Amino acid sequence: MIFYGVLCMFMLGHSQEVYHRNFTKMGSSFSISVVSSSSSEANRLIDMGVEEIDRIEQLISSWNPSSSTAAMNRNAGKKAVAIPREFYDLIKR
Repeated sequence: MIFYGVLCMFMLGHSQEVYHRNFTKMGSSFSISVVSSSSSEANRLIDMGVEEIDRIEQLISSWNPSSSTAAMNRNAGKKAVAIPREFYDLIKR
């Protein structure tokens, strides 16, 4: 990992740095890394990534009563549930 950071610094010039944030969401460990010339810009970009993970979590979480997962669970064996294409694309694997 140190070599990767040094390589990025060499390739991108001395004015940019690699910024990292590790966190847990959806019961999983995440790590987001960005290259930026300022910590404020790096944090803004990382925050955007975290917000997207939060958005996806709300879409698929069985704990969220308005999620497609919760709707499918409520109606299991009773009736079909229409789901958004994005949800289908996330779970089809």
